[in-house]
Amino acid sequence: MAGQWEKAVQDDRKMMVTGSQALLHDLVRWRESLARSIARNNLELKSDQIASAVNRILFPLLLLRVAEDRHLLPEKISDNLRLHQTVPQILSDLSPYAEALYAGEPKPAPSSQDPGINLSVEEPVMRGVLAALFFQERRYDCGKMTLPEISLVLSQYLARTIRRSAVHQACVVDTHDTVLSGGTLLPPLPLIDYMVSQAVGSAQKNRSPREVIPLRLFDPACGAGTVVLSAYQQLQKDSKGRSLTFDERREILFHSVHALDLNRHAVAVTRMLLFFALCEGPDPGTGEMVFPGTAVAVLRDLRHTILCGNALVGPAIVEDESWMFCPARDRHKLNPFSFGDRFPEIAASGGFDAVFCNPPEGSLEEREWIQQYFQQRYAVYHKKADRSAYFLEKSLSLVGNRGTVAMVMNGRWLRGSAGAPLREVLGARQIEEIVDLAMAPAGNSGAGLCFLRVNASPPTRPMQVVLAGDEFHEDPKKFVAAHRFPVDQHLLDSGGWAFRDTRPDEILRKVYRHSTPLEDVVMGDVHTGIRIPEGSPFLIDEALAREWIRRDPRCKSLLRPILAGCGIGRYDAGSSGRYLLLIPRGWTLSHKSAAKNPWQWLKRRHPLIARHLQSFSHQRTDQAGPDTLWWETACDEFWQEHQRKIVGPAEFTTPVFWYDAGKRIGDETTIAIPSRGQYLIGILNSRLMAFVFGVSIRKLARDRNVFSWEDLARLPVFTLDLDRPEDRAQNERMETLVQRMLDLAKHARSAKSDPERASLQKKIRATDRQIDALVYDLYGLTLEEIAVVEGTRAATIGHS
Repeated sequence: MAGQWEKAVQDDRKMMVTGSQALLHDLVRWRESLARSIARNNLELKSDQIASAVNRILFPLLLLRVAEDRHLLPEKISDNLRLHQTVPQILSDLSPYAEALYAGEPKPAPSSQDPGINLSVEEPVMRGVLAALFFQERRYDCGKMTLPEISLVLSQYLARTIRRSAVHQACVVDTHDTVLSGGTLLPPLPLIDYMVSQAVGSAQKNRSPREVIPLRLFDPACGAGTVVLSAYQQLQKDSKGRSLTFDERREILFHSVHALDLNRHAVAVTRMLLFFALCEGPDPGTGEMVFPGTAVAVLRDLRHTILCGNALVGPAIVEDESWMFCPARDRHKLNPFSFGDRFPEIAASGGFDAVFCNPPEGSLEEREWIQQYFQQRYAVYHKKADRSAYFLEKSLSLVGNRGTVAMVMNGRWLRGSAGAPLREVLGARQIEEIVDLAMAPAGNSGAGLCFLRVNASPPTRPMQVVLAGDEFHEDPKKFVAAHRFPVDQHLLDSGGWAFRDTRPDEILRKVYRHSTPLEDVVMGDVHTGIRIPEGSPFLIDEALAREWIRRDPRCKSLLRPILAGCGIGRYDAGSSGRYLLLIPRGWTLSHKSAAKNPWQWLKRRHPLIARHLQSFSHQRTDQAGPDTLWWETACDEFWQEHQRKIVGPAEFTTPVFWYDAGKRIGDETTIAIPSRGQYLIGILNSRLMAFVFGVSIRKLARDRNVFSWEDLARLPVFTLDLDRPEDRAQNERMETLVQRMLDLAKHARSAKSDPERASLQKKIRATDRQIDALVYDLYGLTLEEIAVVEGTRAATIGHS
């Protein structure tokens, strides 16, 4: 049997799986093999007893495996289990750990007593599990896996349980809770960590400086302990960089971290993972000789703070008429919980400082007695409401007047009719923060979830709302800081809550109110670049053009560097590597000496150009009209002269502009606006115009990725009155800053070393900020409005 397990491990190693996936895969296989063996050899055991027997074997074994991988105990303990002991001896050695993991749980019904070590398990099955778990080349190292990763694995494991399918058989099925929830939805760890960080921070902020009682945190639906693990680790981080001793960490664990779950196996898992979190640090508090005693003592002590019970149902249910309709077989499973009896000191002092959790979803069972009980006791009751609504209301009753409740839950309550009672309840409390992940694509991690943080006090200030997608998980705090916006909850009612940030619209109205449309500022004087066919004789390679200019300097005025739209950036334009030989229509005959024989005159004046064009004379003569010279080009007069101009791409995803002093000529992928000064390009390249473009033009054309001049024509340009000294000073300031940007960008492009380039980029960013500040001042934006502009993704994209 052991050999078969090793072969399975080797086969599975060929598959590209993570350590977490491999651990879950093995736990599932071991559960199934142990369950079948126990069902075959212990006919008196029922489904719950078989499930309990399996977990009382697997969880202590996992405890030893993780401890060994984290160097908390020697390998000889696992060697003894694997090589030297019989099955009864193995069960006897595991029993102290199992009893500690399950210590203090409610007494089971007489028909559901745990079999303990009086269990018959086939030796090949037990040996196979041990061989695989302690196999040296297994696919996972629990010492390298983080505790939250192990917690997520166990969350998936606990979503299923054992059911005796026949007298000698057992199978693995979804738990009752999984069926009610409609599946297992595991929130991303960054979202859990953000929830805990915000809740703990809020709880600490709301406490009196004179408070001497430790911070008291509670999770009413802890599952496999993912949330309380994050909370415990957060509390240790708050030690201001000081390394805590084992006793100090133990003190924090026992006095600050509290949890509850209806599933006793989840409670056992949570205790186990919290024990390992306690052992993390320079002083693990355990050693080869003391690990068994320390582990058992800590796990048994956790029976006072990590408890098994039903957070939503209190002991008063036995006095309710609905209790009469509860079948006898369900009464024990209901497991009512009395917070006053189990947490008397906390209840007497006003409640917990913070309650947080990722509650189970799905509606209540449709049994009449259940519906009746919740309808009578919960204001958020609705027949189709998710169970998370009841956990939220219960949590609000468990915190003090300044306490904090935070939850990661399904976002259906925000908009659906079933969430109306919950929205009404929240309307009377101070909602601090909502992060709605509705923008995340369906099927992605976190899709459909929301994060809610609320204080038990009445509302006195706007709440902060964030509409988020997948990018939220990359850095939640940074994302929230950049995308949050205030919402006055007094304006919300019990109808569906649809959040929208109205501040950008208010800024747009302000910006447009005292501005002139761009097309009016330039008076329609916009020019498209020249179409230059590939293979044209007038298209000259840069090397050849430079050679001509070197040998015949008079050619320079006829050779114009070509500017392509794809090479234009903000205040910068790269070289296309090509020149256009542009001899405007009528230029030759404008010289009196060319009147008699224009071609001979050109050959004498520019022999290099004439020699190049000679081979194309027949082709060009056929294309030219009777009154035109074939070597001359007809084009927009604007491009014939060296004019100062603002140039940009004719088609773009984000508008960018460069200022040309007059030398370059744009191809058909560019547009140009004549401009003697540089004030206008400073406006067009500013972060404010990127914001305007993003939240108005781009937003109204969500199905488009490419834009053109027509889309920019209505951009609001603040026009100066140069008769006013203040406006003249601002114009001069803008001209100076833009010229500095152009010079810096040019030097950065030709920088010869990375340090030089980095130094120039730093100066570019500083100058860019000065231009933005000047533009904000021109449009009269306040500090709050500037923060909105600079925190908007549209403005960031336009400025990148």
